[in-house]
This record gives sequence, C-alpha cells and structure tokens, in this order.
Amino acid sequence: MDDLEEEIRGRKAQILIRELLALSVSQVWAVAKFEWEPAFVYFNEETNSDGTKHRPGTCLCTHTPIIEHCVIKNRFNGKEATVGNCCVKKFLGVDESKVFSCLKRIKKNINAAPNAEMIAYLIRKKRLEPEEATFLSLTMKNHRLDSWKRRGINHDILRYFDYCADREARKEKPLTV
Repeated sequence: MDDLEEEIRGRKAQILIRELLALSVSQVWAVAKFEWEPAFVYFNEETNSDGTKHRPGTCLCTHTPIIEHCVIKNRFNGKEATVGNCCVKKFLGVDESKVFSCLKRIKKNINAAPNAEMIAYLIRKKRLEPEEATFLSLTMKNHRLDSWKRRGINHDILRYFDYCADREARKEKPLTV
C-alpha cells in the first residue's frame, strides 16, 4: 500500500469517528464506540430480488459504493447509522462477513445450507423458530440435501434480508426506471 492510500484510509477513519461521535452520547471515541451495537445487516445489490432498484450505498466514512451494509444502533439514544462491513469490523470489532458470504451462497443456490454464523444471527434477530434452528443446525454439514423445508427457510431468509434493504431504501429515495 502506498502513502496516498494510507492517507486516504486515515482520513476516512477520521470521518467515520467524527460522524459516529456526532451521533453518540459520549464525545470520547474510546467510550463512544461501546455505545454502538449491530441492529441488522443487509446485502444491497443495485437491484433487489423483486426488481426494485436502489442507489449504491455509502458508508459514514464516505466510501462508496458499499454492498454489505451494517446498520448499527446506539444503545443509549436509539440513533442508527449505516456503515460498511469493513468499517464496522475494523472500528467496532463486529464481524458479519460470514453472514454475508452465506447470504450470497443462498442467493446463488436456494438449497445451500446456512452456516453457523447465519443461524446464530437469525436466532438473535428472532427470525427462526426453534425447530427451524434445530433443523438447520442438524443439516448444516449436509450440502447435498435437497429439502423443501430448507428451501422454504432459505426463501424466508432472503425475504428478511430484502425487507432490511427495503427498510433502509425507504429512508432514501429509490431510483426510478
């Protein structure tokens, strides 16, 4: 990495910290970063599965476009911010990359087995019934399983993530074609 790239990354980090501090209760970064927790994530391609078009996302650090969005919520004042997966991992220590990789796999193949991180994420978000979580956990290693039950759960997973992307898109104006 050359000096210019490091300088740009340093400026983006400063912008992210400044923006999050503006939304935080504390004005000290070492304290303020602990106010933030993941609310939900979504994978935003330019077009949703239903054909709805969206503008490419922008991270609080000003990096654009972002595809892997992490909406974080301040646990003290309820404010939300959308941050790219790289920034949320680097600055807040939250790694949702395995959830995103699983989501991409399910989008490509509706029979794909959700990984442990996806199952845990969906349990935290109360998006899986206990029997669904048990079924997915027991069949997670069986990649050749062609099951109507897994397909149904995977369709629900995709609908949930589309809902999350649409929720954020309603905050902005969607592109019209």
